[in-house]
Amino acid sequence: MHNPSPTSPRTLALVVAMCVAPLLLAGCGSEPTAAEPSRAAGNLGTRVCVVNKTTLDASVVFTKKDTAQEGAFPPGRQLCGEGTFAIGEDVQGRVVWADLSWTTSFSASNPWIGEPTLSMGEYEGNKLGQPCLDKTFKVNESIAADNAIVQVKATRVADDQWKEIEIVFTPSANPSADGRRVNLKGWTNCYNAVPLT
Repeated sequence: MHNPSPTSPRTLALVVAMCVAPLLLAGCGSEPTAAEPSRAAGNLGTRVCVVNKTTLDASVVFTKKDTAQEGAFPPGRQLCGEGTFAIGEDVQGRVVWADLSWTTSFSASNPWIGEPTLSMGEYEGNKLGQPCLDKTFKVNESIAADNAIVQVKATRVADDQWKEIEIVFTPSANPSADGRRVNLKGWTNCYNAVPLT
């Protein structure tokens, strides 16, 4: 019986096959890891984080999401929700301000083509209406508005597992003398969907 030499083409082919086959089989049928986004074709979902840097209490509800932190939104707290949906918004939610009878709503999505979009609105009580802001964002782009009680600043921060949008509430830079809320100033296409009382 002929034993092939260690350097014969047949021996090399056998060694390569023994080394490569397990690597190829390991990739077949493997499940995505938890860190991978669930949307196909590499189109990331969206995460929205709201940050309360005011002295006011509020609560946060995410009405559309995959996962979210919700509930009490006291001063100093940050709550985030993320979603990855093929149609419509990835994330929807609202901040309900305690004892002030107004709500800030938000929704965000990452379309298949173009930059992530954020829509926001401000309404009396817990009502919903037309958005006050509807804007696409490049990384590190921000837009701010002020209602004489709080200033809200929305920023698209660097991508991570999702397209990341941060909404930060701080005390108003121009508080009203009587402590009443006014229509948001600073968003060029902004209007209040429900009249102020």
